[in-house]
Amino acid sequence: MEKIHAYYICLAFFLAAMYVIHRTIRSNTGLAFVALRDAENLASTLGVNRYKERIKVFGLSSFLTGMAGGFYVHTPGRHLAHNPGIEPFLLCIAMVELGGLGTFTGPIVGAGLIVFGNEFLRLAGTLRLTLLGGLICLIILFFPGGLMQLIDYSEKFIRSRFRHRLNI
Repeated sequence: MEKIHAYYICLAFFLAAMYVIHRTIRSNTGLAFVALRDAENLASTLGVNRYKERIKVFGLSSFLTGMAGGFYVHTPGRHLAHNPGIEPFLLCIAMVELGGLGTFTGPIVGAGLIVFGNEFLRLAGTLRLTLLGGLICLIILFFPGGLMQLIDYSEKFIRSRFRHRLNI
């Protein structure tokens, strides 16, 4: 299989997985997941079955993780005997943290920034991880909600400026 074919197959899987996750989040099940995350005792008092919802979360996350691993193994250019170390794991956590925890689009934005930033800084060698780490530290220090918090602040600022100009 050529790389371009693998790209489109992985893109189709990504879009399908995002659709499933989005539909799950917007359903009653997603509401139960959020209720259990935020206030477990209150959610159970209101009738949310802890065991049933935990099994749903485990099943959905296991299925999607297994499918993603299956696509990763068959990606051209990957060597199975090569142990990549901890760097890909740390980059995944950085993607989620940079984009914003608890948001749907945040990890997608964070992944895009990390992947393109990683490729852009490839010429910097080992310094690229230091630069990416510094960027992540700055974003988390000034915007604990990640880039999505920065985007929300920017959107509110622009709207307030336009309202101010329209009122004059």
